Amino acid sequence: RSEADREEFTRKARRKMTAEDAVGSEVLIAREPNHVNLRNDAALIYQELGLPEQALVHFSAVTRLEPRSPAARYNEGVALEALGRRDEAAARYKEAIRLDPSYARAHNSLGDLLYSARRLDEAVTEYRAALRFGTANVNARCSLARALTETNRPREAIVEYRSALALRPDWMPCLINFAWLLSAHRDPAIRRPEEAVQLAERAATLSKRASGEALDVLAAAYASAGRYEAAVQ
Repeated sequence: RSEADREEFTRKARRKMTAEDAVGSEVLIAREPNHVNLRNDAALIYQELGLPEQALVHFSAVTRLEPRSPAARYNEGVALEALGRRDEAAARYKEAIRLDPSYARAHNSLGDLLYSARRLDEAVTEYRAALRFGTANVNARCSLARALTETNRPREAIVEYRSALALRPDWMPCLINFAWLLSAHRDPAIRRPEEAVQLAERAATLSKRASGEALDVLAAAYASAGRYEAAVQ
C-alpha cells in the first residue's frame, strides 16, 4: 500500500472508533442525563465527527445544568458558529465574556465574527481584550494585525505581526499577511520589499510550494523588490 492508502485507512478506522464512542456516550447519558462531563465528552466527540448539530444538543444541556459557566456558553457558541448561526454564536460569546470578562478565547472568537461582518473597529477591541488576558495568543495577535492593516493602521500592524512571529515563526497566516503588507502597501514608507521576500519565501518553503496564497505573495514580494524575472517564474 502507498502512504496515501495507509493514511486513508487510518482516517477511516479512527472515524469508525469515534462513531462507536459516540454511541457509547449516548448510552451512558441515557442513564445519567445530568452528568456534565459525559455531556461535554459527547459534544467533543460529535465535533470531531463533524456533527455540530449533535454537539450543540449536549453543549446546550451543559448550559442548562451549569448556567453560570462561561465555558458552557463559549462551547455553545463554537457549535452555533459551525452551523452558520453567527448571530447566535456572537450572543453566546458575549454571555461568556459577561460571566468572565477575562475569557480570552471568547474575546478572540467574537473578534473573528466581528471581523467577518466587517465591523473592524469592534473586532480590534475584542482582539486587544483577548491579548490583554492572554499575551501569548498568536492567533489573536495575527488577527489583530490583519484588522489594523485594514483600518489603515499599518505601523501598529507591523508591531503585532513581529510579536506574533517572534512567538511562532512558522505561522503561515502571519507570514503571508505580513508579506503582503510589506510588499504591497500603498505607502512607500511602509513597504520593505526584501523583508517581504524573506517572509514569503519562508511561507512557500513551509508549504512545499503547494500553497497558492504563499506563491502569490512571493511573486508580489519579488516584484516589489524589483526582481521581476523571479516574480514571473
